[in-house]
Amino acid sequence: MTGVTAANATGNGVGHQTGNANGFWDTSTFTGDGTITISPPGTTYQGHIQEWDGFEGNKQNVVVHETFNFQGTNVADPTQSLNMHVNFDRTTNADGTVTAFHADVSCQ
Repeated sequence: MTGVTAANATGNGVGHQTGNANGFWDTSTFTGDGTITISPPGTTYQGHIQEWDGFEGNKQNVVVHETFNFQGTNVADPTQSLNMHVNFDRTTNADGTVTAFHADVSCQ
C-alpha cells in the first residue's frame, strides 16, 4: 500500500477543550461511515471509520496523539477487505526538541 489519498466520512463527533494557567488540552472523537481511496492504484474502500486525537500543552512539553481505525470492503470487488489501524504520538519539550515519537500502521 502506497498511501491514502482521500478519506471522506459522515458520522458523529465530539470535541473537548480545556485551558488554564498551567496549559491546555484538546481531544476529539469521531465515528461514522465513509470511504478511503488508496493510490496508487486508486482503489476505493467503503466502511466504518473511528478516530480519536488529542493535543496537550504546558510550559514543559507538548504532546500530540492520534488513533485511526477503518474496516471496509473494496467498492469494485466486495470480496476484498481492508482493516487499517494507525496510531502515533509525539512529545516535544519546551526547547522544541522531540523527546518521544511512536508510530504504528497495520493493514490487513
